[in-house]
Formats: sequence, C-alpha cells, structure tokens
Amino acid sequence: MMKNSDIFYFDVDGTLLDTKSHTFLDSTIYSLKKLKEKGYRVALCTGRTLDAIQSIGIPDFIEWDGFVLANGALVLDRNLDVIFRKALSPEWVSKLISLHKGTLLLEGDEIMMVNKPNETFLLSMKHFNIDPNFPETNYTNQVVYKVLSYGFNDLRQEDVDWILEDADFVYDIIKNREISPKNINKFLGVQALNNHLNTNISTGFGDGDNDVEFLEGVTFGVAMGNGTEGVKKVSDYETDPSWDDGIYKALVKFGVIEEEL
Repeated sequence: MMKNSDIFYFDVDGTLLDTKSHTFLDSTIYSLKKLKEKGYRVALCTGRTLDAIQSIGIPDFIEWDGFVLANGALVLDRNLDVIFRKALSPEWVSKLISLHKGTLLLEGDEIMMVNKPNETFLLSMKHFNIDPNFPETNYTNQVVYKVLSYGFNDLRQEDVDWILEDADFVYDIIKNREISPKNINKFLGVQALNNHLNTNISTGFGDGDNDVEFLEGVTFGVAMGNGTEGVKKVSDYETDPSWDDGIYKALVKFGVIEEEL
C-alpha cells in the first residue's frame, strides 16, 4: 500500500500545479514537506525539462531526491548529476524542422522555439499560463530530449510515418503532441532512479496521458480527479482534482500524513 512506499513521485502540470489557478496549493507544498519530515524520498516525474521546472521554482520547495524529466528521457539525481539520458539525434531534429511548418518547442538544456508563434501555440501558452515570448532559434545541433508540436495535424501522413520510426508521441492535456525518443516513457525513468537509489516500492501521482505507463508501473498509482480516462483506468486510486487538495487528501486517506489542515 501507499504507506509502505520508499519513494513518492509527482507529476507537475495538473498534479502538483493546480490546473485552474496555475499555482501550487498550500496543501500541496505542506504535503511534500511532511513526506520529507517522515523520511520518505520524494522525486519529480514530469514532461518538463530542468529549465522548465526551474522557471517556476519547483526545486526550491523541498530537497528533492531525484528528477525524472522530459517524459523519462532525462533522469537526474538530487545533485542534478545525470543518471540516464536519451536525446533525439540532431539529424532527426533537423529533418523534423524542415518538415514541420507550425511552431515547435525544442526542449533540451534550454528551451528553443522554431518557427514563429502560431495560434495553436499561443492558445496553449495561455492555457498553461506560460509566457509565450521564447526567442526564435536557429537550430545548430543542440541537445533535444523532447519536442512540443503545435502543428502536427498539418503534416503529411508520410511525414508522420517517418517521425514514428524513431520517436513516439503522447498528447498533452489540450491535445498537442509531445514527441520523445522511441520507447522512452516516464516509468523507464522511474526505474532508472529507483535502481540508482536501490529502492523499488514507489507511489506515483499523475493526471495526463504521458503518465499512463508511469502510474501502471509503480507499486501504487494515484490518478488526479482532473486526469484523463487513461490514467484513471490504470491507477489504483483516484483522488480529488489538483485544485481541490487532491494530493493532500490522498496522503491523509492512506495514513501517510496526518490531517492537520
């Protein structure tokens, strides 16, 4: 059960981050701190890269025990040293850019925007409360772990087939594609961090389609009430939505932390 876990993994958007206010609830930050006080390990498991989590201050909440980033393509220990990484090849990224006419966000050690912002991109940034003013970049073989596509539906089928030879995609919460290296997912990242920490009893919290393998693979999976049907189907428990103290309520229900709020 959840209380016997050695480590707790948390997704960010729609899980730690309230999808309505785009803020971190007091109950969520309290829950993270209580887990650490009780001796549990706590790690992130997110589609975001290091730059993207640092930009919203997540590393400052607690002393994290590790980071599964970019949907599992990059795994870092508590000191931000690399445990595992799998990047898209520069040749593959360059060809994708030549085929893709809509906006792309290339996520690596930095976040790079290719092609001018289109309406789909701007609507997405508004939904997630993210500043859309990324500098437009000429790609010169920088490391890329994940690509966000804001124009995938405009690709020819033959181009989609080419993409899927070496990459996979999942939908974000508003149906944009997150493209990652082939056969990479969050649970593979969880396994890499668990092996590094010599632990295997884990609980995970998530809400999106990129959390399906993750929540199915951990010892105890918790779907947020605002999550997709896919994550709810594979999870062991469905808690309340992110904006209604879902993390705190689940931890209290299973006796991991005490009800104090």
